[in-house]
Amino acid sequence: ERISNFQDDIECLRHSSEKERWAMASKLAKSEEQVKHLERRVAVLTKRSEAECIALGFKLTVDERVQALLGERTKLERQLEEAHVELSDIKATWSNQIKSLET
Repeated sequence: ERISNFQDDIECLRHSSEKERWAMASKLAKSEEQVKHLERRVAVLTKRSEAECIALGFKLTVDERVQALLGERTKLERQLEEAHVELSDIKATWSNQIKSLET
């Protein structure tokens, strides 16, 4: 019976450590995503700033401004789609992990 108690304790510790590991992995992923978001935002703002500097030095045509905005929009839409795909992958992985922990 003592061995059985130890085995139960070990299983409980394994389960709780696995939960903690997943919680930490989730926090790390969230932090990494925030860093990526900020890096992308800095890149967008840098390009916008460069475009404004060019506009001050050289008169950009309306077509050139529209093209710059369309390019920025396309890039942001692509990044959004990539984020959706990544989120779907994460949800699938977590779902599988939850199922394995429940068994």
